[in-house]
Amino acid sequence: MLRLHTLSDIMSRELVTLREEDSLAGLAHAMDSMKYRYLPVVDERRLVGLVTHRQLLRDTGQGPVLPLEGDVAQPNLQAQTFVGAVMNRSPRTGTMATLVSEAARWLLEDGVPCILVVDDEGMLLGIVTRDDVLRLAVALLNEVEAS
Repeated sequence: MLRLHTLSDIMSRELVTLREEDSLAGLAHAMDSMKYRYLPVVDERRLVGLVTHRQLLRDTGQGPVLPLEGDVAQPNLQAQTFVGAVMNRSPRTGTMATLVSEAARWLLEDGVPCILVVDDEGMLLGIVTRDDVLRLAVALLNEVEAS
């Protein structure tokens, strides 16, 4: 019998989060070294936004864009710029009961980078990425092929 999977089945529960008042200085490098692409922004545990690695590189100039020769303002700008200034304040959210098939449609059709899982009060519980959905798809395909 086919079992319907929910976000609670595949979400990552161990989260690294940011606060709005965290500085952007060195954040892109830290995300690179930790292999994180999406960092939720919380106030206590309540979700208030999302910072993506791609957005951070684009918005702060920490990426492949080379600074102009003699431009020394960029590092100071980054040190004085805070997560709250660049975060997405309306990230896509779901609940633990949201079906994975619905979340997969959001990822594909809406182009959202991840789904943040929250409870009824907006408290952050987990995160689901494309990789999480693909891992489930592979596991289900392996089950079908084995039968």
